[in-house]
Amino acid sequence: MKRVRHKRVTAYLSGGMQFAKGEGADWRFEMGKWLKEVLRHRAIDPVQESKRLKARLRARGQQLNGSKRTGGAWPSFFRQIVDADCRFVSKEANYLICLWNSSARRGAGTQGELTVARVNRIPVYLVSKTRLQDLPGWIQGCTTRHFSSFRALRVYLIQRYHRYA
Repeated sequence: MKRVRHKRVTAYLSGGMQFAKGEGADWRFEMGKWLKEVLRHRAIDPVQESKRLKARLRARGQQLNGSKRTGGAWPSFFRQIVDADCRFVSKEANYLICLWNSSARRGAGTQGELTVARVNRIPVYLVSKTRLQDLPGWIQGCTTRHFSSFRALRVYLIQRYHRYA
């Protein structure tokens, strides 16, 4: 297992945000809660990390104005998000849980996170209704294991990590 600063096994919750309902917070909340309660793993939720970053920017007087997400503080905000996500994946995560759905396909962050995980040899457990052979080749290449449901993933995680709980 990869060594990280945190003593607890840590999962990064990857998936669409920009085009997802509620930025994909619901599934991340449920999965993070399950990981903590059942496996005693730590979950990094990029939705919550994004909210913290926005709050820090507001505290410094920077505003993320405009619905087009261009100009102003937006480019700097996006760079900070990319930097933080890459750091979380490469330095803190022991594995990634990725929900691959229409919102992940439309954005770019999920692909980036999976690539960073692959480069750092961090396992990616991908949940998708899409058959493995129908996923983009790049995503297949980054995926360690494919699951058709969160239920199937949970069964696997209990088998894989029960000794660390």
